[in-house]
Amino acid sequence: MADRPSAEHRSIAGAADRVGEILAAAERSSEQIRVEAERRAAERIAEAERAGEFRMAAADEEAQETLARAREEAERLRSGARAEAERLVAEARAQAEGLVGEARAEAERVRGESERLRTDAEAA
Repeated sequence: MADRPSAEHRSIAGAADRVGEILAAAERSSEQIRVEAERRAAERIAEAERAGEFRMAAADEEAQETLARAREEAERLRSGARAEAERLVAEARAQAEGLVGEARAEAERVRGESERLRTDAEAA
């Protein structure tokens, strides 16, 4: 019976060693999984940052294009308004010149009428 406790003891010690080996293997596996998860997370974060930078660059480019189109449209409208203003000014000048011409003609007619009336009055 003296052999029995010693064999049992070896069996228990062997089981404890195996449990220790299993725990050590589980800890190594757990560490590898953690390291791999951190590596993947870092890759995802870097990928998300690159995607964000690409989106920002695309948005900036789109904003620049929109701004350029708005400036072109503003210049087109400004040119159109300038041309319309110049046309209206020319039209107003032409009307003013016509009115001045009519006023001069009317003044000449009134002078002529007044001269005729004066001459008639002096003759009478």
